[in-house]
Amino acid sequence: KKNVTSPQPSGGNTGSPDSGGGGNATYAPLPLNMTKKQAFATIYELAKKHGSPFPELTAAQAMFESGYLTSALARMDNNPFGQTGTGSAGSVRDGSRTWARYKSLDDAVKQHVIYWDKDYKGNKGFGSYPTSMAGLRALLPTYAPESDGNNHRNYMTAVAGIMATMGF
Repeated sequence: KKNVTSPQPSGGNTGSPDSGGGGNATYAPLPLNMTKKQAFATIYELAKKHGSPFPELTAAQAMFESGYLTSALARMDNNPFGQTGTGSAGSVRDGSRTWARYKSLDDAVKQHVIYWDKDYKGNKGFGSYPTSMAGLRALLPTYAPESDGNNHRNYMTAVAGIMATMGF
């Protein structure tokens, strides 16, 4: 596996749960000048910190879901995975969807690792499988249901491609 080191991004979401929706001035956005490698490394290191058995998978999912941390949801609400529901900083509504907001990328990655990488509430996590892609294949119907418009073949191909590009 490739040695990945994370830069310390300037900025990041430091607002409070009461600071309003994405785009509120009290929320400092993630820097746009991060390279794809820096964005991947940022999530990779956080996933390792929180005990992900496959930090490269966690990082690749975040890159795919957020366009390498450039989506508004990632930049303004620290939600690089497109998680719905409520996060550590509440939630934000967009049409009929309620998206989780997080106080930091660290909070978002921590929740992702708890819910998806490890066994959680009787459900197997990615770490229950021999490889990252076997885990993703098994959990994808729950993680990104096709009923929500997700194409599992494209998702698997894209995530595998990101991991390969980053040296995994």
